[in-house]
Amino acid sequence: MYIKDNVIWKSRSYGSLLFDVKSGKKIKLNSMATRIFLMHFSRRETMEDIIRILSYEYNIEKSQIEKDVKEFFDSIKNSGMVTEDIKRKGVINLLEIEPPLDTCTLVITGRCNLNCKHCFVSGNRPTEELATNEIKTLIDDLATLKIFDLVITGGEPLLRNDLIEILHYCNSKNIHVTLFTNGTLINDEFIDKIKNLSIFLRVSLDGATEEMNDFVRGTGVYKKVISAIKKSVSANIPTGIATVIYKNNFSEYDKMIDLAKELGVSEFEMSPIILIGNAMTNQELALSSEQIEELRLYNLKRSFDTPIVRDSLGIDGLLDTVFDVEELNGREMCSAGRSTCAVSPKGDIYPCQLFMDFSEMCAGNIKVQSIIEIWENSLIFEKFRKLSAKNIKKCASCECLTSCAGGCRARAYAQFKSLYAPMDDGFCNVTRSIWNKFCEGV
Repeated sequence: MYIKDNVIWKSRSYGSLLFDVKSGKKIKLNSMATRIFLMHFSRRETMEDIIRILSYEYNIEKSQIEKDVKEFFDSIKNSGMVTEDIKRKGVINLLEIEPPLDTCTLVITGRCNLNCKHCFVSGNRPTEELATNEIKTLIDDLATLKIFDLVITGGEPLLRNDLIEILHYCNSKNIHVTLFTNGTLINDEFIDKIKNLSIFLRVSLDGATEEMNDFVRGTGVYKKVISAIKKSVSANIPTGIATVIYKNNFSEYDKMIDLAKELGVSEFEMSPIILIGNAMTNQELALSSEQIEELRLYNLKRSFDTPIVRDSLGIDGLLDTVFDVEELNGREMCSAGRSTCAVSPKGDIYPCQLFMDFSEMCAGNIKVQSIIEIWENSLIFEKFRKLSAKNIKKCASCECLTSCAGGCRARAYAQFKSLYAPMDDGFCNVTRSIWNKFCEGV
């Protein structure tokens, strides 16, 4: 029995994690399961040898160890992560770089064929871009780092003539790609060239009607996007819709979910407008605190009763703590610079994409150093890894500390120019209100 060639193994504090690049499925292994997994799949120990070794080491009867080991093997056989076919045999990369990099966002181009009113990128877009060979070198390094997902975004990625080549190169390196696109340039030829890759297509759509979507994205965009989504779904490409909720389309989120279901997408994600980039010049589109609270609660409710709806508005952490589903100590801080990073069109590396407007947050450039060196040694990333919500004065005494973990550092920095600044009062008030509602219901 072998690990499949499309499965990645990564160490974790609790043991380890298996990730299926094609399906996106993840399986957690505790410390003992990890030990058994590596003994068999890396060191090629037989089940009998594993039972004998563990029985001796832990001074436990073989019959008890045998039960646990057989249970593990039965579970792993049924997981879809392993195979008996030696032609599908994968390799377990034991190289571990701390902290592990799980997701990287590559802003592959600053160019865009649209100029959306609510885009968090400003109208002054960068024109310098990495060459194809430079991106391939980056992909090689990301494969070494065993990332789970490379998010390719822009600008509009389809404006790059080498995009298909890059997507196929990612596939050859066993890297799953989430391609974020406005959907207007997708045609039959593009769909045909990507339909067999390990890719998730996330398409922006900001209204259930042509009038509402095109108000922020431009005339004619709605029809092109709907056509693109239909083509992608028909080709069995995993497809999601990403919707920005702003003042005008706030009342349409129910209709948006209905449209997503009708189109047959596998995921629907909505998020409130963020006042960064173009949105700063269109602040009248921002939601009120009351609307944000309503949206977050509604999004959570629909994520329970509608499988395609993704809970992406920060309530899952609150629920984990209220219902003791995960560790009660909560998260230290957001994932920026800890398990995620972002690469700009010209190769600068930042803790996340939202920090790209702040040159002082650049951790290095992949033309000068590899992303592996930067990830391991950058003083900027070290600063982020030392962050703790407990050191934010306003957060330290907050009842939501262990679940909120201080919120988005980029949004706080954009407003207050400090990594140790709290989120704005509106975010905090909404979070506490939601927390209290759930606590009262327990």
